Amino acid sequence: MKRTLFNVLILVTFGALILSSAQSVSFPVYEKNSTSVSIQHSSQKIPTKEDTEYWALIIAVGEYEHCPDMNRPKMLTEAARFSQLLPFFMNWDTTHMKVITGEDATVVNIYQGFKWLDDMEDENDVCLIYLTTHGFPLWYDRPPFDEADGKDEALASYRGFLPYDSPFRWELLSNPFGIIIDDQFNRWFNALESNSIGVIVDSCHSGGFNDNFNRCIEKSTSFSSEFAQEITAQNRIVLTSVSEEDISYGSYFSHYLIDGFQGSADKNYDGCVTMEEAFYYAKNKVESYTSMKPQIFDQYPGELKITIKNTI
Repeated sequence: MKRTLFNVLILVTFGALILSSAQSVSFPVYEKNSTSVSIQHSSQKIPTKEDTEYWALIIAVGEYEHCPDMNRPKMLTEAARFSQLLPFFMNWDTTHMKVITGEDATVVNIYQGFKWLDDMEDENDVCLIYLTTHGFPLWYDRPPFDEADGKDEALASYRGFLPYDSPFRWELLSNPFGIIIDDQFNRWFNALESNSIGVIVDSCHSGGFNDNFNRCIEKSTSFSSEFAQEITAQNRIVLTSVSEEDISYGSYFSHYLIDGFQGSADKNYDGCVTMEEAFYYAKNKVESYTSMKPQIFDQYPGELKITIKNTI
């Protein structure tokens, strides 16, 4: 009897010690809203639906499977600069960014990128989408037949061009299964819940253009403007480079925009750079050195902050 009572007392004491230890342990909490699972201790703040988070989708094609003459390494360079710059600011985190470049920039992967962005963001967040590749007008208007001139605009993916030349017109060089038209981009943008969307389109029009395309030069120069108007909507800012007679091979617009976001565009010295500030900084630089005419389509109330220094 005494031995049994002694064993019971030992078990009760041992159980109490285990319970006390368990209560002092801080178990990890998994943060759901990120591209990879991160672990935070329970004493740290966990983002909620009311918090503003920043999400970026950076897409730079720059390489084209069947047409290496169309390759533009500068597009990849500027996209890398942008993706490396953002995490230096307090409002950005690498887990909140998806970068798709080069041979990975297929139509399917670009779609998956927008799906990832849609899954991650909510109405309180800020979404930044950066697109750089070759852009051109089509010779027809696909459903929903919303083009006044009867011609959609398109951006090329990694497989956006066919491996042969056309002696007749430019559009035959494009791969209908490797391009994304403005209507599709608009559907992806409209699917986002965010009330703060910034879009940057830096498309090169001149790479690989043959003499037969000269007949369409007037249409091509207005491509960026028409593309931007198609994807402009409430609570959205669209920045785009627009060239005139001389079509640029370079990524000047991206280069100076990124310089602006780094801090050069912070004219009021408040430690923040907005989409608007970066645009006007880049516009002045680009127009000083090239014939390109960047444009802004702004339907966002106030100014959209993109980079915020740690001191703010």
